[in-house]
Amino acid sequence: MRKFLFSGVALAALAGQAFAADLPSSKDAATYVAPAPIFTWTGFYAGVNVGPVWGDSKINVVSTPVSANPNHGNVLSSAALAGSASGGQTFGGLVGGGQVGYNYQMGSIVLGLEADIMGLTGNRTTMFYTASVAGGGSPPVNSAFTATSQVDWLGTVRGRLGYTVTPTLLLYATGGLAYGGVNSNFVMMQNHTGTGGGGGGGLISGASYGSASDTRVGWTVGGGMEYAFVPNWTLRVEYLYFDLGDGSYAPGNLVGLRPNGVPRYTIASSVRTSANGNIVRVGLNYKFGGPIEIAPVVAKY
Repeated sequence: MRKFLFSGVALAALAGQAFAADLPSSKDAATYVAPAPIFTWTGFYAGVNVGPVWGDSKINVVSTPVSANPNHGNVLSSAALAGSASGGQTFGGLVGGGQVGYNYQMGSIVLGLEADIMGLTGNRTTMFYTASVAGGGSPPVNSAFTATSQVDWLGTVRGRLGYTVTPTLLLYATGGLAYGGVNSNFVMMQNHTGTGGGGGGGLISGASYGSASDTRVGWTVGGGMEYAFVPNWTLRVEYLYFDLGDGSYAPGNLVGLRPNGVPRYTIASSVRTSANGNIVRVGLNYKFGGPIEIAPVVAKY
């Protein structure tokens, strides 16, 4: 009897297990977990920039008497400016333009190449000079001139070397080629109040004018930081120093004329200008292409 009872319990247990195996499983299906895309600086970009510009450019003027009418006395030593003058006051202005470039990221290091073109306004160096020079037994020659120099536009082609402090914050140094258009102008006036002798008295006056416009090539260096505030847009603050070197030109000769139009002396001048400055600008870039997409992770149970 006892053997039959144990056999019945065993059969009931086996039947329950078989029935449970046929029921649907309550276990969840495998799920896919998609990680957030990883931001990368690699790719092409284009943008705009604007900011202040100021400089420490200089102007140098040298004037030399080259001839005098022998019938009107020896005025060579009194007819010129005091040899040379240099200096100038540079007024700040604004810069604005656009840039394009490409970055390549290797871990925390970012290498890049960028080209930009900008227009400049108000960045002018002006030099005023007045002198009263006496000598050679003649009354003083009163001289005055104004010389200006301005960078009208500026372009650069630069390499960039950066380090990612965070995945979306880049600190970088930059440097390379700079080129730009420089305009210069010069006006000089002189008068000499004669008192007779060596050709008679009367006011001797003259004027000289000159200008130059050229494209100069130099260098630039700087640095900045750039922040990606959304996947395809970055905002930067950047400083650049540029130096386009020196240029020179010769204005027309100044001829001192008596009131009757007879020449008394001739003065030749040369003008040399430097073109360098500082730029602090804010830039907005659009980065083509998105972050790196990582394959989804399969969660297994």
